[in-house]
Amino acid sequence: MDTGWSADCVKHPIRHLGFGLWFASEPVLKEGESVPEQLLKIGLKPQDINAIVLTHLDCDHVSGLLPLKEVKHIYCSQEEWGHAQKKDVRYRKAFWKSAHVEMLAMQDDPKAPFGKSCDLFGDGSVRVIFTPGHSEGSVAILAYDGGNYAAFVGDDSYNRHSWEELKLPGPVYDEKEMLTTLKWVQSLSKDPACIGIYAAHDGEGPVGTEDK
Repeated sequence: MDTGWSADCVKHPIRHLGFGLWFASEPVLKEGESVPEQLLKIGLKPQDINAIVLTHLDCDHVSGLLPLKEVKHIYCSQEEWGHAQKKDVRYRKAFWKSAHVEMLAMQDDPKAPFGKSCDLFGDGSVRVIFTPGHSEGSVAILAYDGGNYAAFVGDDSYNRHSWEELKLPGPVYDEKEMLTTLKWVQSLSKDPACIGIYAAHDGEGPVGTEDK
């Protein structure tokens, strides 16, 4: 899920991001913390990974994509991909220019907050939920284990206070959609089958069943 900052951000962040994105989202990354470096520590190469799902295309989520372009499948929502091709200060096309990005095969889903989701592997183990608001095409991921699941909500919510108090994370593409998404995350926090919620910017760490 996402690729985080490129290792280039350790020594040359402005060169990698450009001044505008660097100023808006100054990266915090230490040597050895990029995704490829962490994979190497556990004996994995990008080619060993089945899939990356990009929750959205903000720089802090895709800056490190190109070193992982040999992953078997890289997925993004059609809505997010389409918007990112337009001129928008949030996006830098250089981060994905030589990667083969596939569109998620969204299907009608009456249980999803916006009526669309994707069964990523066709076996019900991972569902990608369409959750716009933070960006036009943001998604969240539900990973199932038996009857329980963990929710990976990207920037749909920054931390438990965000979903408990319905505080909008910024930037927000559409405030009304963001509120709908936040209410959905809040509903997950009350579901006994949800064993944890992982938010991308949560310094508190994963929120599990015992302390939702």
